[in-house]
Amino acid sequence: MPQKKPTLTTLMNLAVNDSDYEYAITGSVSCECAWHLIMQQGNSHFEHGRYLRAHSVYSDALALAHAHLSEWQSVEDGLKAVVVSALNLAATEVALDDIHAGAAQLCQAHAWVLGMGRNTQLPLEIRRAALQSVNRTFVELKRFQMSHGDFPELIYWLENSCVCSALAQCQGRHGDATYDQTAQVHLGTLH
Repeated sequence: MPQKKPTLTTLMNLAVNDSDYEYAITGSVSCECAWHLIMQQGNSHFEHGRYLRAHSVYSDALALAHAHLSEWQSVEDGLKAVVVSALNLAATEVALDDIHAGAAQLCQAHAWVLGMGRNTQLPLEIRRAALQSVNRTFVELKRFQMSHGDFPELIYWLENSCVCSALAQCQGRHGDATYDQTAQVHLGTLH
């Protein structure tokens, strides 16, 4: 069953009707604004130990970022919003003592951005932004492993996350020699 795309109105109602916040929002609101308000709410819940509520709010932020990815002012900001939402959701799952769910959330976020970066059907701009986000998710996978130990899905993604071939393919296909070479950081083991 396909998931219904969350509307900004629905998600903003969640943000403005929370018992801890009163926002006066008039007129239309951008994805960025809605996402930031929701994330502020989630952060407040997390900081005050209200992890179940934070989990719900971060889930809403992740849904918003995914569903409205094409509406962000920049592709990079939209991808970062997805990644940050997923990372906060994973941290909340760990705070709720569900370490396996936290690991799964991190792996899912990493797989998603890596898949976007490797998808030759997507525009070059999106692929580049996704591959840059892979660095962040990879670092978080390593941190998680160091803090919580090995999980099969962590090991898989840590060993199979080389973006070098995806970047080379991206550059070769489009002949773009000006792409920032610092983004070609090898992730995982050398193959």
